[in-house]
Parts: sequence; C-alpha cells; structure tokens
Amino acid sequence: MKVLATAVLAFGVWLVVTWTFDTGSLGAGAVVAIAVAWAFRHVEMDEVRILLLPHRLFWALVYVPVLFFYIVRSNLDVAYRVIHPRMPIRPGITRVRTRLTSVPGRVLLATASR
Repeated sequence: MKVLATAVLAFGVWLVVTWTFDTGSLGAGAVVAIAVAWAFRHVEMDEVRILLLPHRLFWALVYVPVLFFYIVRSNLDVAYRVIHPRMPIRPGITRVRTRLTSVPGRVLLATASR
C-alpha cells in the first residue's frame, strides 16, 4: 500500500513538473513513478520527517539562492569563454606515456591531468 501511495504521489509531481498529457509522457511518468516508489520502499516516514525540521528548511532556503547565484555565474563564465574571441584557449589532444594498465587507473590519470 505504501509503494502505491508513493507511486501516486510521484506521478502527481511528474504531472506538475512536466505539464504534458500526451501518451508518451504519461507512460514515462508512470514508469518513473513506479521505479521511484520501488526504490524508496524501505524509507520510513520518521526518516522523512527529519528532513522537514524547521532548521533544515531554513538552511535549505538559505542554500537555494546561493546555489542559484553560482549556477548563473558559472553559466555566464562559460558564455564569456565561448564568445570572447581572444580567450587563451588552445583545445587539443595530449598524448601521455604511462605504465598504467588498468582502465580505472587511466581514467583517473586522464581526469586529473591538465
């Protein structure tokens, strides 16, 4: 019963967020709602109530504008780098010789290198 209630609530949120009522969107929403309900079937209401404590809501309300500020700032920075004709950007491929043989090791090297 709890999974069904969670699925109905998740589907309602899906409808509000997407606001599309075509067959494909409704089907995708139903699949996502059922998956979310199944994934959260072990979460008890006491755990959810902890998230709704007043001091947690306060800090969430403080955090959202800060997050929004940094998202806007980073988007403007990317737009500036793309549009500005004299930015010192030299894209290219760098070849590095290494003795690493494992795929995770090479991925770590590739993402950590500049």
